[in-house]
Amino acid sequence: ERKETSLIFRNNGEIVEICPWGKNSLRTRSVFMGEIIPGEIALLEPEKTEVQINIDERSASITNGDITAELNVVFDFFLPDTVQIEYKNKNGETLLKEFTPGGALHKSPRQFKCVSGDSFRLKQTFDADADEKIYGMGQYQQAIMNLKGCNLELAHRNSQASIPFYISSKGYGFLWHNAAIGEVHFGINTTEWVSETTKQLDYWITAGEHREVTGADNEIWSYGEENYKIMRKFIDIREMMRDYTRSLMKQAHEDGTPVIRALFYEFPQDEACWDIKDEYLFGGDILVALFVMKRQQAEKYICPRVQSGPWQETARFMMVEQRLRLMHQLIQFRFSLKTEVRNI
Repeated sequence: ERKETSLIFRNNGEIVEICPWGKNSLRTRSVFMGEIIPGEIALLEPEKTEVQINIDERSASITNGDITAELNVVFDFFLPDTVQIEYKNKNGETLLKEFTPGGALHKSPRQFKCVSGDSFRLKQTFDADADEKIYGMGQYQQAIMNLKGCNLELAHRNSQASIPFYISSKGYGFLWHNAAIGEVHFGINTTEWVSETTKQLDYWITAGEHREVTGADNEIWSYGEENYKIMRKFIDIREMMRDYTRSLMKQAHEDGTPVIRALFYEFPQDEACWDIKDEYLFGGDILVALFVMKRQQAEKYICPRVQSGPWQETARFMMVEQRLRLMHQLIQFRFSLKTEVRNI
């Protein structure tokens, strides 16, 4: 059925709704034994777009710009009629297609298993293209760029940032729009998204630019000339430190070593380092002291000692001081590794 600009399928307790959400983009939601839950959540409120909706006896389609979703009701002797969704680009080429329901195991592309009340364990299954390349999904401790063939946990951890959005080499972007803990499997035979506890299926697919529904212009020149100069200054600093920062990120991905480190991480034997709250290490070579107010006074800059005895600068931290002198010239902050009072 059609409801305003949405295409809706109802059968055997399930409701599937596909609606336009931004240019060349569609949002798909599904619930079992309930009603579609409204709201934007992580998406922006969509602008109105013109859509084309066609409905036949056992098939339907919805087109929004360069993307089309085709829905076909699949018959199976052992299952109730189930709709299968296939997404295509403006040339009619398949971008993403749900797993075909039925078969000897009587599988469904959308599986809702009741957990408690109106909450379900959800599994969404798509057919996989073995030649497809997948990029994105946040930051995981692995040195893998193309995620095809990977299994990923959908959860944030101290050294893991899970962002369930990827870009495909086939020319589309996909956002798993569900905040539940779960996992995704980018297999060779199928792609499976799992949410351990949720109330509805919700994902967004685009054949256009994803920033149109997840954020406005954010280039450094988008905020005016004065802000541009400030941001350009610190971006130049970042670029000068690129090789050093990249080596830290590589180490963090491979063995979990933190990029930002409390002093006791590098010097666990030094009791004084366990109580320092206003200094930290950026990697192993740069000591940072924080200044958050104009003309703030810093009482001490502590340089860890070697074994015991008076505080002293080690050869290792002499290198740090040289790095900091370079940063002095760049950002006009005055850091010191010596114990003293310094005005900013």
